Amino acid sequence: MNEKTIEKSFDEYMKKNYTENYLSNYKREVIDNQRCDFANGVEYYLKNTWNDKGEIPEYEKECLVFLNDPMREGWHIGRIEKQGENTGKWNIYGYFTPASHNSILYWAYIEDLLTNK
Repeated sequence: MNEKTIEKSFDEYMKKNYTENYLSNYKREVIDNQRCDFANGVEYYLKNTWNDKGEIPEYEKECLVFLNDPMREGWHIGRIEKQGENTGKWNIYGYFTPASHNSILYWAYIEDLLTNK
């Protein structure tokens, strides 16, 4: 998500929720403040949803992770294991062995990415 996407989302929100008469009578500075608040809310959500590799998720809670590993670069689903010698290791689904996966750049809990549960 970037600044253009945030602007587009705000414009769509305003068109959907406010009539043209309401907007034309609304002070421009108030709309600009709302636009700023909307963008700040999106930025806050993104900063508080995604975690870097230095933060460890709760055991066995599914995550979307981004690997920067030449053999499997990209998005994967996984979790931190809580069993025997695999405790504390990432289990990236589709791969055979849980590992430390130092190539994880960032991750987010899948439940935090879903809308209105």
